[in-house]
Amino acid sequence: MSVLQSQLPGKSQDELPNGAAKENHDKLLNFTREEQTGDAEATEALLNQADVQVALEKNIVINAGDMADGTSTIENWREPALDGDTDTDIEQKKGVVNDTSADKRRTRWQKFWQSSSLELWGFRCMLVSTIPGSASAYLLSYIPTICKFQGASFEQAAFLTTIMGGVDLVSRISTGFIADTKVLLPSRLAVIVLLGLGIGCHFVRYATSFVTLIPMIVCTAIFLGSRVPLHSLMCQEVVGPQKFPQAYSLLTVIITLSSSSLNPALGAVVEATGSFVPVLHILGVCFLISAGMLACLPLFVRLDVKHGKRK
Repeated sequence: MSVLQSQLPGKSQDELPNGAAKENHDKLLNFTREEQTGDAEATEALLNQADVQVALEKNIVINAGDMADGTSTIENWREPALDGDTDTDIEQKKGVVNDTSADKRRTRWQKFWQSSSLELWGFRCMLVSTIPGSASAYLLSYIPTICKFQGASFEQAAFLTTIMGGVDLVSRISTGFIADTKVLLPSRLAVIVLLGLGIGCHFVRYATSFVTLIPMIVCTAIFLGSRVPLHSLMCQEVVGPQKFPQAYSLLTVIITLSSSSLNPALGAVVEATGSFVPVLHILGVCFLISAGMLACLPLFVRLDVKHGKRK
């Protein structure tokens, strides 16, 4: 304003009437305001250009509509196509983004279904086979009582239990050595063990003295001790090492629930009949059913490999 005033003649403002001087003064003020407004608009334009330049450096194209309100969403920006990219490539990239979003929206049950290997037919078959096979826990717990019901004294029953413990220890170690040779798959070994238990349970009714109970206890300990170490080996055979921890945890839960449910039911049968012979026949049937299901396990494993669910 002072510059414009200095351009006027020295005494022009004194010689003009008061109305004309006031009009001159108002014009000068309006001109100064217009200059300031123009400077502000130019500054704002420069700032907008700087924002756009920064956005371009980050490979983001901002929609003009977004610049008005200062917001930006994923629908209003896209990664610029690289040299040689076609529309098909861009659509494929969008499909990858959509797939990632869909994965994040999966429910916890779907994640658990995949991480625990329940999507594998082989693992389902293994889980179902452990339900009747878990009857071995009942047999292991009630061997002393069964010996007493079959005619042995308390001292003889205690001695038979000692024999069973020693044979069980040797059986577990031997099973580990046989499994390390990889001559037979763990599932095949489990089938042999369950067949031996199933057949042996049907012949316990003929062991009615201490002498005849000794071979029965030895045979039971051989097969009963071999079955427990095979659980983890079969689980690795079916699901592989990557999914083994969660799969084996689920398998252990199923075995625990099944055995805890069978014990009261079998106890009720003993109370109703007054003998363990019917219970042993039931256990034999359970072991044979479990052996038959595990015999089909390699077929389900090959089916999972065929469908690409397991490599």
